[in-house]
Amino acid sequence: MPTVAQIEAAAHRALAGERVERHGWVLRIAPEQRSRRANSATTPVTGVVAPGAVDDVLAWYRARQAPPLIRVLSTSDPDVDRHLDAAGWHIESLTQLLVRSVEPASTPGTVVTGRPPPEWLAMRARFGDPSHGVLGLESAGGEHEFGYVVTSSSVGRAVRDRDLVGVLDVATLPGLRRSGGATGVMAALMAWGASRGAETCWLQVQSDNAPALALYARLGFHTEYEYWYRRWLAHVPPSEK
Repeated sequence: MPTVAQIEAAAHRALAGERVERHGWVLRIAPEQRSRRANSATTPVTGVVAPGAVDDVLAWYRARQAPPLIRVLSTSDPDVDRHLDAAGWHIESLTQLLVRSVEPASTPGTVVTGRPPPEWLAMRARFGDPSHGVLGLESAGGEHEFGYVVTSSSVGRAVRDRDLVGVLDVATLPGLRRSGGATGVMAALMAWGASRGAETCWLQVQSDNAPALALYARLGFHTEYEYWYRRWLAHVPPSEK
């Protein structure tokens, strides 16, 4: 199985936007995206957190007039989370990172590789997010590529990066859930990744999403690590505190 550092690196390469690394932290900002992950600072995978690192994070986001958000990995130095808690950073969105092995397979005909097709964007629009899939590739040379699946009921996309395939944004229309649509999308995307050399599939799911966790457990996924977000209360509107 890949290491946490390898999964994290692949996940960061799948996101568009500005990215810098400081003291083992990954700082990201993409104002056009609604994703927390694309607009947060991730703690180091392992090791002691450098003194003053949180202050550097605050200054970096302040310079860009953006609210600071820290993504805390369960593998990180626990002292950083204790420090954030004591300093009044609000915790939100506990998430699990799941993995499973994938087997070699021929390329599924239902997967579109490259840019999101119009019908994929149209389906995303039905979920109220018309621009969600328009993410640019951050590196050249064929190191990673995107695949898209859309059916009459479900939608999903994946990113293949070396021997990893990450499944993203799987969703089924209300009223059509529990009909096998998400399972079919997952199977197609995993087979697509495997056909391009991926050996392991990873995905992220919030810990309070019981139906999704049950689906992924049936598909053979297990939790590799967790993460959660910390938001500075000074930047949380009163109605959200």
